[in-house]
Amino acid sequence: MSAPSVFLNFVFIFFVSSASSADLSSQQQSAVEVVKPLAQQQVPGAQGLVLAECIILASNVDEVVIIADSDSGELDTAIVQLINEIIQRPNVLICLNKELAG
Repeated sequence: MSAPSVFLNFVFIFFVSSASSADLSSQQQSAVEVVKPLAQQQVPGAQGLVLAECIILASNVDEVVIIADSDSGELDTAIVQLINEIIQRPNVLICLNKELAG
């Protein structure tokens, strides 16, 4: 099983209709654009965008830079592994609950 297919299996249950209202810096927005295709493979549409934003909001500055500098069309295994590590942080679930509850 490839890394992207393993990506975020446990998070899928949190998704209901919603749109994110996160205020992101330009670097964070660039990182979201890198993460979004991977997130939307698991959760299509607006919910995938919310997931991508929550991943980036839970990332530290160095991680945002690493992700933003990556090529979203050709994510290597190190970036997928980094995203998988970030998604396990409590702040991602807190963000998802906040964004998707309202």
